[in-house]
Parts: sequence; C-alpha cells; structure tokens
Amino acid sequence: MFCPSCGKEISDGALFCQSCGYKLNQEDSQNNAESNQKNNDSTVLWYYIAGNERKGPVTEQQVEDLTKSGIIARGTMVWREGFSGWLKVEDTALKYIVERIVPATPMNALSDKWLWALATVPLLVNYLLARFIPASASIVLTIIVIGLNILFLTLDTRDLRKNGVTPESWLWLGFLLVPVYLFVRGAKTTKNIAPGIVWCVLFVLSLFI
Repeated sequence: MFCPSCGKEISDGALFCQSCGYKLNQEDSQNNAESNQKNNDSTVLWYYIAGNERKGPVTEQQVEDLTKSGIIARGTMVWREGFSGWLKVEDTALKYIVERIVPATPMNALSDKWLWALATVPLLVNYLLARFIPASASIVLTIIVIGLNILFLTLDTRDLRKNGVTPESWLWLGFLLVPVYLFVRGAKTTKNIAPGIVWCVLFVLSLFI
C-alpha cells in the first residue's frame, strides 16, 4: 500500500510511514487495502495532462516510458481511479519514477534568460513606444508593459517547473512587484541578482529621460 501523505510504498499493517512519518489510521489502512485489492484485480490505469489535453489511459510501465522520453516530468498532472482530483505526478505513487529518471536540475544550471527579458524588455519598450505614442494614449503603453511582464513571469515559472523547481508563493509577487521577484528569484536559485539591479537602473534612467 502507499502512504496517503507522500505516496511512498509502505508495508501492509504499518502504523507509520517510514518515509515521512505520517501516522496511519484505521481508515487509511482500509482505503489502502481496498486500493490494493483493485490493483490485484486489474492493472491500474493512469491519465495525464500534456499540451493542455488529457491523455491516457496508460499503465505504470507506459508512464515510465513517457518519463524517459520527457513527456511526463515533475509538475505533470495525473489522475487514476480513486483520486478525488488531479495531482502532480511527484505527489502520487509514481513519485519514484520521476525521482529516479528525472532528477531536479542543479540550481547553478538553471537559465536566467527570462529574468533578463523581464528586467530589460518592458522598460525598453516603454521608453521606445513613449516617443511615438501621445500622452493621451498612455493607457495603451501601460497595458503593453503589463502584458510583457506577465508573459516573461509566466515563461520563467514554467521553465522552473520543467527543471524540477517548484516556484514558491513569493514568486507570484512578481505580478505586482517586478523588482522584488527579480531579486528574490535570483537569491533563491542561481544567486544572480544582476537582473534586479539592471531593472532598477533602467527604471531610474527612464524617469530622467
């Protein structure tokens, strides 16, 4: 049976999960026993989300093959009979597959390309378009800059997830406070705060220009 907290396989009749320490109660044991009975009766079939579409059903062996080919990775949403909703693959009994096949990318190997785009492109666009767009249409310029911020923030968080790094809640502060995102994200991952510094310099220059 599997731990309802971390998804690790545990022995039948165990009182605690050896991996996370979760205390199993009678209901958990009963649910796992029923799940094991279903597994013994038939092959468990899984569904997964790829390209914003539901795929499947596939067996656990097929999930492993899909993981080797990169189609299923950390962050991929999966579902099987008995689940109340979709879960990330690493939060299920399939966790051992993605951990064994797809280790998380080392922090120093993560790309900062979207950070640099976020630090420079919106402010440069703001400067260039402001020279051609009349003051009466400044709302259009604001919408464009906000749209670029959201685009690069989304691309950066998606890139983090693909590399096995789960963005924390503070990352989404970037939708309101871009420089905070740049500094915190850099400090928490690649230790590169240069994009944040560049954003601040460009912002100050834009006020004078």
